[in-house]
Amino acid sequence: MPSTQIKCNHSDQQISYSVIHGFDAILTLQAEQDWTLEKAKIFREIHAAYPSVQNDMAEFQRRTEEYNLVDWHWNWTNKAVQCTQSGYEWFYLVAENKVQAICIIFHPKDSPLQNDSVFYVDYIAVAYWNRPRPNYSRQFDSLGTILLSYCIKYSVDQLKYRPGFFLHSLPSAEPYYSKKGLTPLHVDTGYYNLRVFEASEACSTAILKEYADA
Repeated sequence: MPSTQIKCNHSDQQISYSVIHGFDAILTLQAEQDWTLEKAKIFREIHAAYPSVQNDMAEFQRRTEEYNLVDWHWNWTNKAVQCTQSGYEWFYLVAENKVQAICIIFHPKDSPLQNDSVFYVDYIAVAYWNRPRPNYSRQFDSLGTILLSYCIKYSVDQLKYRPGFFLHSLPSAEPYYSKKGLTPLHVDTGYYNLRVFEASEACSTAILKEYADA
């Protein structure tokens, strides 16, 4: 049986986790509440260390990038309204009775490289306490990769697509996707000037094998 445990960097213990598939209003509200509290805590840290962020938008942008808060404006309850129609699939990674990461995919979408059906990662994020920031060690690592592996397996086993997906990447996430072997494509001027990355069949299979617990 595959492992369903992840190491907690704060306690050095192995912690059981589960991935829940399907939109869940309670989990979404819980995530929005818990993540917002952590986000507010981090903003207080930034304001204490860099008071000028209050009036200097360039400094504010620099510090939100440094503290991994570039998606600070995301609201998961709003996404629940926008992303629950047919074709959307929600995945929640839960550990210690908290939502540690969320991924929302949409299908089918035409692969930019091969023009066949794959899934598109609409949103993927880990809780703010699972992100590196100055003077802080994140609680859990690799949650995004674990969720992607679950999505790949679901798309192959249940949707009958070949292994593969694509997405628009936030600039701060581009090194991660490059490291995972995704192919960088064009900058989409019609979608916030974000770069498109595609995971080929070989790349997706490698991600899936990396976490056989999918």
